[in-house]
Amino acid sequence: MGVKVLNDLKKEAKKVKWGSDTKEYYLLVSSNGFDKELIELAAVENITLIDGDILEKIVFE
Repeated sequence: MGVKVLNDLKKEAKKVKWGSDTKEYYLLVSSNGFDKELIELAAVENITLIDGDILEKIVFE
């Protein structure tokens, strides 16, 4: 998964009417992992990335 997916999500999120003091956080889940650019961006923005291996451990353990 790459930055395009994040940008698409941010675009859609702008359509939602949040409160005035709202801070946006993003959570992306991928069974195939994330590209380097998205991982680096997530480290400096409010983005949580969960890959398939972690999700499987959360759900099935």
